[in-house]
Amino acid sequence: MSEALDRVRAADAALAGPDHVPLGRRAPLVAGGWAAMEPDDWVFPGRRERVGAVLRGAAPEDLRGTAPLPGLRVGGSSGVPGQRALHAAGAAWASGRPALCFVGPASAAAGPFHEALNLVALRALPVVFLLADPVLDERAPVAPHLGFDPEALAAAHGLGYRGADLDEAAVREAVAAARDRGGLVHVRIPAPNTNQG
Repeated sequence: MSEALDRVRAADAALAGPDHVPLGRRAPLVAGGWAAMEPDDWVFPGRRERVGAVLRGAAPEDLRGTAPLPGLRVGGSSGVPGQRALHAAGAAWASGRPALCFVGPASAAAGPFHEALNLVALRALPVVFLLADPVLDERAPVAPHLGFDPEALAAAHGLGYRGADLDEAAVREAVAAARDRGGLVHVRIPAPNTNQG
């Protein structure tokens, strides 16, 4: 386990409470994504992934809520699925710096995400969309959100695509490789193993 992953997990534990959704198995995805970006790059996390800002010097107590942390180049989290993807594209366009945007399947299925992909393609913006895609089994209380193949979607927009395992080093490598040109990094999160036998 790396220092980045240890710090992310410690901050996640420090934030435990009724207003925090714990990372659980997503911790390697968060640590790898944040660690791949430079300090002057923008990061647009969701509420869960926000805990990765400890890798930029944020104190865990500063990570409650959804407000941006502009001094650390951390965008705010929106309650509108996919909205942060547009914010990431705008930040990359305005600053000329790469941006990382964490998205889940609900965000990837929303209109603002597709608008952001179009803007990134039109302006050749260095935005990395890190798609955390959980595998749903028959016990899942929700239905699948994605009606498309992420690789085909990236190709349709002329964006690079990289698949990565749910492993901190693999995620860091995939995000770092996409950082300068942008693209879609797709991480499948396996269904939990509930075998007790």
